[in-house]
Amino acid sequence: MKKILLVFGLLFSFSLFKTGEVQASEVADTVYYDLKKGGTQEFITSDPEGRTMHIVVEEIPGISLFSLNNGSYRISGKKTGLWEASYYISVTNETISRAYSPNAIAITGSFSSTYLGLDSNKQATYYLGWKMGILNYNHYLRATIRSGFLSVTY
Repeated sequence: MKKILLVFGLLFSFSLFKTGEVQASEVADTVYYDLKKGGTQEFITSDPEGRTMHIVVEEIPGISLFSLNNGSYRISGKKTGLWEASYYISVTNETISRAYSPNAIAITGSFSSTYLGLDSNKQATYYLGWKMGILNYNHYLRATIRSGFLSVTY
């Protein structure tokens, strides 16, 4: 009984020292989707904390008479046990012409904010403000076109 009271006492005292909001961001890692290869390409990596990150880039079937690099792609990411997010981009002549249909699901915690932006004609970013308790973390899925590749940074 004394141990239980001690643990609760320590937890309570630690909560007194937390003031305000904590901001943290993930270390950026990048995977590369080969536009010439196309199709669906999957990447599984892990962050510095050892949590698995699963990235999938999927070419949306369509007919393009001008270039193999024209078309639509679905960008999706899953941070195991925390969240899943996806969005679509339209690519024309190795530029991103549109970013649309964002979707985010919190597995644990919740999202305090989400925003899909077309940063330039070469880059689209899905910003994810993920919250667990009183702590807020900034995550993102960023797609960038670079010489025949679509890089996804998270």
